[in-house]
Amino acid sequence: MSRRRRAPGQGQLSLLEQCLDERGRAVLAFAAAQPYQGGVAGRVQAELGCGELRYTRELAALLDRPEAADAQPALVAALRALRDRRRRLRTPPPPTTSRSVAPRGRAARS
Repeated sequence: MSRRRRAPGQGQLSLLEQCLDERGRAVLAFAAAQPYQGGVAGRVQAELGCGELRYTRELAALLDRPEAADAQPALVAALRALRDRRRRLRTPPPPTTSRSVAPRGRAARS
């Protein structure tokens, strides 16, 4: 059995991409092919063999891995920005701390 050598840079994965397993690459490829909106449950089941919740969790975990950013830098950056924007919209702003001023006059004394 003979092995053919590949030309440098052709069809080879970088070291960080090699650390990303086949499942991670499949999830990223699916995310790249889909719009950034919901409603992908049927396609997730057909292509990845899991439910939408598991896909979402796997994708969220991948976004924090440097291997994913090395494999698909533009996609990961866009998905991180989308995640951060949604997180900001979901999280209420912290309460403002204002100095309360004690009322003046007779009502202040009890």
